[in-house]
Amino acid sequence: APPGAILPMPHPLAISGFYCRLRTLMGHGLYLQMDPVHRLVHHLSVLRCVESVVEQKGQHGPEAQATWVKMCTNALVVTKYDTRIYRVVAVRFDLSPQSRFTRVLRGAQQEETSMTFKEYFGKVKNRAVKNLDQPMLQVAGKGAEEVVLAPELCGFSGLSGEYVDEPVVVRHILSHPRY
Repeated sequence: APPGAILPMPHPLAISGFYCRLRTLMGHGLYLQMDPVHRLVHHLSVLRCVESVVEQKGQHGPEAQATWVKMCTNALVVTKYDTRIYRVVAVRFDLSPQSRFTRVLRGAQQEETSMTFKEYFGKVKNRAVKNLDQPMLQVAGKGAEEVVLAPELCGFSGLSGEYVDEPVVVRHILSHPRY
């Protein structure tokens, strides 16, 4: 590496493309704006990323919760089971994978079923949740719908918030294979 180079984190990045556009600066000519976008910043889950920071800082209790809130609130995460992108609106320390919720099945008859988040992710998404002590992530849903994700089943995205609102860009990014 050349002198003064900043070396990346030791975790492998999963870069899947970039977004670029040519712009004109008044009086300065053209410039190329190129933003790398990542499907996942790295292959670690949100749970492992936050836990490693908390562990490195030796945090417990309220300090650890503050780190969770700082790292996750307004972050964009990608679910590992269907690669959907969500914006985290809150870290729910009052919920865990063992918490029960009422699932409303849509269709001709709206059926309500009570189940835990662990059961839901196992039965519906075919993913096992192993850490039963993790808080849950509340993400922005459609309308009044409340969507809650398990940090263990998500990864941080490198997308900035402006791109999530551009479906063409997101569709293009997610169409690339993972590395």
